[in-house]
Amino acid sequence: MQKFKIKEKHISFAILGHEECESCESFKLHDHNEENMNSECDICVTKIEHSYRYKNARELYKEHSDKSSKQKTECSTTATTAYYSADLQKVIMLPRVDSFKKVIFVRRLTAYHESFVPLGDKSINDTFSCICNQTATNIIDLFFFEPGHTFMSADNFHHQVETSLKKRKKIYDFNDFSDAIKYAKKDKIIVKQMQIEDFYLWKDNKSQLKTSKSANRVLLRDIVAIRAERSNFNLLYKTDLKKNDYQILDFLNKRHLKTTAMPGHKNEPCGIPITKKTDILEQLKQVLPENRKPFWKNLPSTNSN
Repeated sequence: MQKFKIKEKHISFAILGHEECESCESFKLHDHNEENMNSECDICVTKIEHSYRYKNARELYKEHSDKSSKQKTECSTTATTAYYSADLQKVIMLPRVDSFKKVIFVRRLTAYHESFVPLGDKSINDTFSCICNQTATNIIDLFFFEPGHTFMSADNFHHQVETSLKKRKKIYDFNDFSDAIKYAKKDKIIVKQMQIEDFYLWKDNKSQLKTSKSANRVLLRDIVAIRAERSNFNLLYKTDLKKNDYQILDFLNKRHLKTTAMPGHKNEPCGIPITKKTDILEQLKQVLPENRKPFWKNLPSTNSN
């Protein structure tokens, strides 16, 4: 991963060294270039639309970074908006003790890490102070990068997490993984370990009529921004970041609109196959410290494969 900073704007970007854009590569390999675009060439047309979208997204990201930095001294009194980049880190396999050959070949547990990282020159603690000073969140805006051009503050943090994992060398269980995240930076990192009751039994309440092929529907790949407003059962969306107005995404069935009740909490974990759990304990009994074995022994399991 490469990193560079624009000091005057207090913006920090992390560029993934292995990330390349398929659309841009396809354009490079075909017969035209930036100087001789052909309006009748599908690849050229795709490239023009692609460039328009990723440049708009990058411009908006810089704008939000500047606003976030500016709010640093205003947070306790006037700040009303918190800006984050959100991303799921690559899948982590537990235990992560690759110095032992047995660990590399054993069936392992899949762990996920979703990060919400502040934009601009602003610590996580500052941002959470902002949120705590607000009585409620009335609007949530989600903006999407164009595929292949997604580098953001979350990438920088994930790089620091990866460095923390490597320094620790031996990540035996989920608590080790959580600690590696918590101490990845000098700033205060708030780590939330999701429990079973943190998950909800969400139901599919979309209207088949409203989302059918015959309806005038929007495709997810064309959406660049989504807005959720308190007390509004419709989502709002944009297909162009340069446009000010949102369009209404009306997709819920009428029966659901009559109730505002939240779905129930999950109260039972899915569990991992008992054969997988047994295999981990048996294969790694020589390398797992005694104080780490309870995590694996107490993992919920199921008889399914």
